[in-house]
Amino acid sequence: MTDAAIAITGVGAVTPLGDAAGTWDGLLAGRSGLEAAPEGLRRAGCGVVGPAGWFDAGDHMDRNTARRMGRFSQFSVVASTMAMADAGLEGYAGDGLGIVIHTGAGGLLEAEAAAGAAAARPARVSPLFTPVYGPNMAACQPSIVLGATGPVLGGVGACAAGVQAVIDGLRVLQRGDAEVVLAGATDGALSPLILGSLANAGALAAAGDDPASACRPYGVRRTGMVASEGAAVFVLELLDHATARGARVLAVVAGGGSAGDAYHLAAPHPEGRGAAQAMSRALADAGAGPGDVDALVAHATATVAGDLSEARALRTVFGPAPSLAVTAPKASLGHGLGAAGAFGVLVAALAVHHQLLPATRGLSAGTVDPDCRFDHVVGAPRPMVLHSVMVNAAGFGGQNAALLLRSYQPG
Repeated sequence: MTDAAIAITGVGAVTPLGDAAGTWDGLLAGRSGLEAAPEGLRRAGCGVVGPAGWFDAGDHMDRNTARRMGRFSQFSVVASTMAMADAGLEGYAGDGLGIVIHTGAGGLLEAEAAAGAAAARPARVSPLFTPVYGPNMAACQPSIVLGATGPVLGGVGACAAGVQAVIDGLRVLQRGDAEVVLAGATDGALSPLILGSLANAGALAAAGDDPASACRPYGVRRTGMVASEGAAVFVLELLDHATARGARVLAVVAGGGSAGDAYHLAAPHPEGRGAAQAMSRALADAGAGPGDVDALVAHATATVAGDLSEARALRTVFGPAPSLAVTAPKASLGHGLGAAGAFGVLVAALAVHHQLLPATRGLSAGTVDPDCRFDHVVGAPRPMVLHSVMVNAAGFGGQNAALLLRSYQPG
């Protein structure tokens, strides 16, 4: 196991706001990717969603290839290809390239679509269904397209999947199992089944008069989460490998930590026990202390229980009056389900690179829940010195993962 520094040298994304550059520009401009849900989802009780409506797989691959992938795999393949191009590694393949791309729901949309046909005419079920649906295809499809014969890991990590994938990619590189790793997460699960379940659990926000503003993390009038879709994938490589080839370094992955709540199937621990442990372990892994962290990209789902749990975890780790700046991108991007943590890593990596922290859309000093008062970035993006940024993520079942990114200082 090596303790050599690990760099992020490329990013690729599909989000409700566009690709990685479009997402960053949209966040800085205060745009929202949320909109009224289509009729099929409204019948399930979901009023607002964050679709990647601009995305057409046919713009990025031939139709025959696209039909052999679930939507979540299309996202991961396109985001992976974008990330490799962004890193200047087009054509890089073979044993030196590993893939670690996790998901939450996998091919749930495809399973729903196939279920009716299977019940009516079992003999007509497509032989492609299993490889299209399988959650591991989030990683396997990019490995096939890109020719990666290094480690290929496709895990299921609920809403912590994206942060956990980057931690897992970090470990692959530290073990020396690959030279370059594509790490991230994907989900395409805007389905009546999962959203109907979340609606019946009381977790979803109401669309209201303005669906674009329905997600209000940390806001006193928040009503719940808004589900979205997409993927974000990152090129990780040893810093020495990156600098030797003259690569641009966006950020350094300083450390990561994971922890379980061991509390409930769906609800977070009321005191944020697992989140606090994950963040503390990330700090220890990075050899850092709470005072070294300049900002947090929060999980901040805009559910009352989730926001309060995270707020208490922050105070446990960073003290009763944390000084770190806080941004909550789900106000613009929605909750990407299995991709949510990867969206957070995308925001943190670009924030560190540009030394600029996006504001939480729609939040103001006067609308913050008193129990969630921190140094929220509101109104406009905040230019600031960002040496270290924490990303926090949590998922059903009590999965928690946290990642610490550092700015790159040449020499």
